[in-house]
Amino acid sequence: MSNVHIIIPSYNRAHTIVESINSVIKQDYSDWKITIIDNNSSDGTEDLVKDKFKNLIGLKIIYKKFTKTLPIIQNWNRALNEIGDEKYFKLLWSDDTLEPNFLTTAVNQLENLPDNYVGFCSALNYVDLNTKHKFKLRKYGFYGAELWLSFFFKNALGSPTPQLLKTNFFKSFKFDTNNRYAADMIYAAEPYFHRKRFTYCDIPLANLQTSTQTETSQIYGSELMIKNRFDFRDYVIMKFKYLRPILKILSYFVYMTEKLFFKLTGHL
Repeated sequence: MSNVHIIIPSYNRAHTIVESINSVIKQDYSDWKITIIDNNSSDGTEDLVKDKFKNLIGLKIIYKKFTKTLPIIQNWNRALNEIGDEKYFKLLWSDDTLEPNFLTTAVNQLENLPDNYVGFCSALNYVDLNTKHKFKLRKYGFYGAELWLSFFFKNALGSPTPQLLKTNFFKSFKFDTNNRYAADMIYAAEPYFHRKRFTYCDIPLANLQTSTQTETSQIYGSELMIKNRFDFRDYVIMKFKYLRPILKILSYFVYMTEKLFFKLTGHL
């Protein structure tokens, strides 16, 4: 059994998934396996992967194609059903990549920290999907206050792309299928409700490839995004019985501030 399980949910990503898989193969840490969760792709993804990586299929790479296409968050949960018993796992989107030392850095940090650290998250490069130009650096973590910075301002908890997670803690959790924008924030918030936490690294060890056509770009600044962030805050509020009244007032203030900001900047 491998020590790290990389799970790649995919749907019609024949143009990007080879690069994602290669970024795992090129890791300087070799104790991994990959499971690809194909959400009923129709663009030849399966044939391409099985041809390009035929020597690894069935050994280091498992390919599972499902005959029913699910909404994106439901397919993420389908992927989580495949976690297995490896000590660590990570979700890798089929258009994102890892730097060669991602796994070595993540495993070493988690192995050398107390048990209350259940996840690793590095900084993240935003990469133009077409030109491959790195145009933005995103850092996560904020001196242990990641949950509250995410509540009031923006996601400081981390997205799945730069994360490595401990299987024994996260195996029982699923993504919120009602929240398309902040489902990953809700998932990453779970440790903080159980007196656990992440370790954060300021070095960008993962690359989120994006373009104006991606769902994340299209949702940004929309009513859906603002409502889903409100739902994330509501989820956090429910965990704090005695702070609920004041947190609800603060959440509504943030909601109205975000609406005004995105209206003034032309997103709404």
